[in-house]
Amino acid sequence: MADRRERHNARLTGTGTAWGAPEAPDAIAALALGVAITQAVAAGQPLLVREALRHGSSWEQIGAALGTTPADARALYTAWSESLDPKEREAADQLADQ
Repeated sequence: MADRRERHNARLTGTGTAWGAPEAPDAIAALALGVAITQAVAAGQPLLVREALRHGSSWEQIGAALGTTPADARALYTAWSESLDPKEREAADQLADQ
């Protein structure tokens, strides 16, 4: 996705090896791909937080990595855990409480 977005950006800015004149669909495609990339990254963050917790990271470290406070990082993780089935949720909540 990132490569496709970069090709559209290159056409828009006239950089790189992009060919053809930039068109409105290039801008729309670049925007849509940017949103898709952002959503994909955001969807994977709770899983990475869980792995960080499993490997002993603190909420301070996780919050810093996410660019937020430890409390906000924990709240986001807890909100995500509520979507899990009961057994997985219990395991996720135990990690959060360590």
